[in-house]
Amino acid sequence: MTAAFWWLYFDVHARRTLERLRTAGDERGRLGRDLSYLYVLLMEAAEERRLQRADAVEEAPVGSLPAPSS
Repeated sequence: MTAAFWWLYFDVHARRTLERLRTAGDERGRLGRDLSYLYVLLMEAAEERRLQRADAVEEAPVGSLPAPSS
């Protein structure tokens, strides 16, 4: 899920945002502020996912996790 948000933000959303900023004129400050809040939420979701994965690894019995794939 984090990867989907990352792709959505940096691929899809970034292109639309750049176009909106180019045509925004006097609204650039408000638009930039709103977009920075979106970035904070994205980073919070990524950190939450990282912490959930870390907790799962700590709680798992030794030998129960699959070997990393290469």
